Amino acid sequence: LKAAGARVVALGVGAAINSPASAYNLRAISGQTEGSDYLRVADFSAAATVLADLARANCQGTVQVTKRVVTEGYDATGRTRAQLDANSAPAAGWDISANTSTPGAAIVGAPFSATTGADGSVAVPLRFTSPVSEGTFNIAETQKPNHQLIQIGSGTGSGQNAICTNSDTGANVSVANAAAAAPAFGVVGKASESIECTIYNQVIPPAPGNLVMKKSSVPATGTNLNPGQSATYTLSFENNGGSPIAVNHDDVLTDVLDDADISGISTSNPALTASGPTGGRLSITGSVPAGQTYTVSYTVTVP
Repeated sequence: LKAAGARVVALGVGAAINSPASAYNLRAISGQTEGSDYLRVADFSAAATVLADLARANCQGTVQVTKRVVTEGYDATGRTRAQLDANSAPAAGWDISANTSTPGAAIVGAPFSATTGADGSVAVPLRFTSPVSEGTFNIAETQKPNHQLIQIGSGTGSGQNAICTNSDTGANVSVANAAAAAPAFGVVGKASESIECTIYNQVIPPAPGNLVMKKSSVPATGTNLNPGQSATYTLSFENNGGSPIAVNHDDVLTDVLDDADISGISTSNPALTASGPTGGRLSITGSVPAGQTYTVSYTVTVP
């Protein structure tokens, strides 16, 4: 068995276990390290405790955390888990952390932090020191920009931050929302049990675009121009909203072009197009991204 890679643990019980020959025989069966490869106890009552601890060591329990992102625009308020699952998808790239303050309970590899993979999940491995077999584990996600936590159950602010079930029985496992505003929760993990918890988020729709148009000139409007002199006009299109916005503007030049000639029409970004003037109007079309300002300029000269 050992040659095939199996771990063999030897247990000696009885009055003769402290003899050198006993230790030699146990090492020959298992390995060289007492307390790991082989163990010695005085009686069968102590043996039962040792065997139980060995069993628990390999059945420590886990909390499987899955991140799902709900379809943008779906009304997720007060929805059930089945409804949210049907309108969401597993999400990779979310950071999950976990900790516990329960004496005798721990998380393997603490401090624990992991990033969800393609299946949207991370496994939080639990560890317990006998006689402790359960503890409260606090799970938190790092919220991404432009996303919001979707609570399960009642309306937002009164539901659960996650939903958890026992992997073997399918029974619901109680969840306690974290006191802080962060998307976090506490759940009781137990030895020999696997718990599955799901956290739901949804993209926050961006605010609509808001276009602010301004027109200026150099020299200032109202300045008298003599023959041969010029003025340069600039139209600015600022989008101070949260989404791209279309531009469809006519700059009326009827009162300008009857006394001057236009030239040098230019745009600061190819996303805007200036055409004409036709019928005394310079037509400006295109779009401006959120938070950007694009301009159109032209020069008029008095002949």
